[in-house]
Amino acid sequence: MKAVSIIGAPTDIGAGMRGASMGPEAIRVAQLQAMLETQGIEVEDRGNLQGPGNPGLPPVDGYRHLPQVTAWNRTVYDACRAEFGAGRLPILLGGDHSLAIGSIAAAAQHAHDAGRKFRVLWFDAHADSNTNVLTPSGNIHGMPVAILLGHGPKELVELSGRGPAIRAENIREIG
Repeated sequence: MKAVSIIGAPTDIGAGMRGASMGPEAIRVAQLQAMLETQGIEVEDRGNLQGPGNPGLPPVDGYRHLPQVTAWNRTVYDACRAEFGAGRLPILLGGDHSLAIGSIAAAAQHAHDAGRKFRVLWFDAHADSNTNVLTPSGNIHGMPVAILLGHGPKELVELSGRGPAIRAENIREIG
């Protein structure tokens, strides 16, 4: 039997518009746990993580809410690492794309520790690879891929303590 843990991260701290924080409960209402259990998967719902609220501040040096986004991603990283350490696959319920920094960094570190290859498939309507120089808004919600590749603030790029989660030399174009 496969074991997964559902972890909610109800925040919109990295986004430009409010609303992404409703994602975890919307997915729960849609019966994610029950659907997974019908597939023979053992599911534990760990509830929602807690983090700073959205202060609604303007960007500083091209980043909106960098300290708050960093705090949320540290919390996500630690929660995902704990689940990997317990032999469970974390399923992060969010809505704010900036949370991918913490969850993907945790998965990359887990793969590194296990001596395994690590790949990311990114499906989105946007590349989410803005930088603080390119973005007109400063919303980190649009930057997680760039940050995971090492183009961002040190506190997010080095979230795992070992540098970028994704190495550019490991990127392959499909198609």
